[in-house]
This record gives sequence, structure tokens and C-alpha cells, in this order.
Amino acid sequence: MTSKALTGSGSARASRSRRWHADWLPAALGALLVWVATGAVAGQGFLGTLQQSIIVASFLALVGFGEVFVISTGSGNIDLSVPYVVTLSAYLSASIMRGSDAMLLPALAAILVLGPIVGLVNFSIIRLLSIPPLVATLAVGFVLRTVVELLAATGAKAPSPALIHFAAGHFIGVSPLSLLVVGVGIVASILLTRARYGREVLATGQSPEAARLAGIATSRVVLRAYMLSGGTAAICGLLLGAYSNGPSLDMAEQYQLGAIAVVVLGGSAIAGGRSNVAGGWWAALLLTLLATLVSLTAAGPGVQHIAEGAVIVGVLAAMPKR
Repeated sequence: MTSKALTGSGSARASRSRRWHADWLPAALGALLVWVATGAVAGQGFLGTLQQSIIVASFLALVGFGEVFVISTGSGNIDLSVPYVVTLSAYLSASIMRGSDAMLLPALAAILVLGPIVGLVNFSIIRLLSIPPLVATLAVGFVLRTVVELLAATGAKAPSPALIHFAAGHFIGVSPLSLLVVGVGIVASILLTRARYGREVLATGQSPEAARLAGIATSRVVLRAYMLSGGTAAICGLLLGAYSNGPSLDMAEQYQLGAIAVVVLGGSAIAGGRSNVAGGWWAALLLTLLATLVSLTAAGPGVQHIAEGAVIVGVLAAMPKR
């Protein structure tokens, strides 16, 4: 390879690196500003507010990590079944554990099967019945909602004490749950930026036809993305149910659009072909801190929605244009 080619390759890598940082920087700066504003309104507890927000944001970031794989495949792919998978997973796992540490592993095994199966069902309906992803995944979600209501009527449910301690506890001031989610984010980022599968995801999102001509099995790529999304949502449900000391029917309502907002605010392209996992974590923290700030001002839900919309528009406007 000539020195000119090497120089060009290095310049391209540097350009991608600068662009990657620029993508997540607006969300990170927004989270910092909202954190400062939240501390100012509260009058105290800057560090405590941040610690608690990081824990709550971890759940939103977790479902966002899965959603970014689906959206990055392009062609209008999206997963609106996420909140229903979260809720079903919380109820199913609690029904299996029933407050017993001995049943934690069986519950974990069950939800690790549940999530990918829902992803498989989503993909099958989209491809076999030629139904748009938005409609198909929402319809699957409604079916899951019915299953959740049946489970909710079967009696008392409780997560295992060990899982509750893990989800809500701290070790030397650090949340094990947050560390787990950071680890999941690192793995997701490596998959999308370093692994062959990640390159196939982005190639499929940029141009499905070109990806097929290059020998990429695009259907398999999209199937795996939906299964990953279902898997992260199921894990989120297991952990969120423990953090909340038990499942509830409305525990994941905010994750339907929240997961999509995390993907977009984090610097990933809603049309597919470009992803940014690190930005998704910052976006989740930004949205969580914003909700905390609005609740501290005792404003109604309408004001919260307006504030969230304004922040989303502001962050997107601050992102570098392509």
C-alpha cells in the first residue's frame, strides 16, 4: 500500500472519530446542563441526584441499546413492542421467582428465551405477511399486553431478594446495575463498530440492495437485530421489576418512544446506516434528568412533554449536519 493510501486511510479514520464524538457531544452537554439546573432547583444533592438518575437512566439505555440495532438496519425497521416485552418479562420472572433466590436462574433462563422469541415473531410477521414494522411490532405488543394482564390476575408475584439487592443496591457508592448496563453498552458498541455483524448491520441500513449484492444475508441481519432488541428489553424487565420491588402494568410505558428518542438523540440515524451506542447512554441520562427537573418544579405532564420536545429539538439542531 502506498504512503498516499495510508495517509488517506488515516484521514478517513480520523474523520470518523471526530464525527463519532460530535454525534454524542450534544446529548452529553445537554445532560450536564440539565443536571446543573436540577441541582439548582433542588437546592442540594447534586451528587445524589446524579447517582439516582444514572440508575434510572440505565433501564432506558438498556432498551435503547437493543433498539439501535433494529433502527440501524434501515428500511423503516423499528421495534414498538419494547415496553410490552419489558412488562411481560417483569411479570413472568417475578411469577417464576416468587420471592425465592433459588428460582433466580430459572427466571433468568426464561426471559433470555422470551426476548429473542418475541424478536423472531416480530421479524416473521414483517417478512412473511409484508406488514410495515411499525404496525407489526405494535400489534405484537398488544398481544403481549393481553398476556401480561392474564399473568397479573394470577396472584402475588415477587422478585428474588438477591436480584432486588443487585438492582437497587450500591457497592462503594457505585450501582452494580449501572456497571452491568455500561458493560452491555460496551459490548453493543464493539459489535457495531468492530465486529463483522456490525458492519453488516450498517451496510444493510445504508443500502439493502448493495448489501445483498455484496453477499450479505440481509434478512438474517435484520432477524438478529430484532432478537437482540427483544433480548435487551427482556433483561430490562427482569431488572426493572426487581428495582421496583415487583412488576406493575404501567411500569414501561415511557420506553416505547423513549427508546427511539435515545437512539436519535444519541447520534444514530433514524433512517439507518449509522449508529452511536455511547451517545444513546448520554441521551438516556439527559431524558431522565429532564424528567427529574420537571417533576421538581411540580409542573404537569403537559409541561414535561413540551420541555422534552424542546430539548430533543435543541439537541438535534446542535448535531453536525451531513
